[in-house]
Amino acid sequence: MPAKVPFTSTDLTYKAPVTLGDEKYIFTMDWNFRSNAWHASVVRGSDQVQLVAYRRVSPGGTLLNIAAGKLFVYGKDPYDQGSFATGELVVLFFTTEEIATLLAAQGRDPEMKIV
Repeated sequence: MPAKVPFTSTDLTYKAPVTLGDEKYIFTMDWNFRSNAWHASVVRGSDQVQLVAYRRVSPGGTLLNIAAGKLFVYGKDPYDQGSFATGELVVLFFTTEEIATLLAAQGRDPEMKIV
């Protein structure tokens, strides 16, 4: 079962440490008034390598691809600053194994790349 990433703050900018698989990541979430959208930057905790720089959090899209799995964004677009707190905007982490199981259940090749 996918894990919900606990983004719930309505602050204009905040940091959220999140463990995905066996690795810790630091998410910096920024609300952008011009685009009326959250933007995420992601740093891997073990070596401080930046993996994502100010990417728009877009419902229906992938926020992050890592070896352990993928982060998908669900919700309506447009959304507002409080959408994480109300649950209208959700980020879910699916492990590589969960993705392969879902693809197999649909009769698709589990080795297929999902972007």
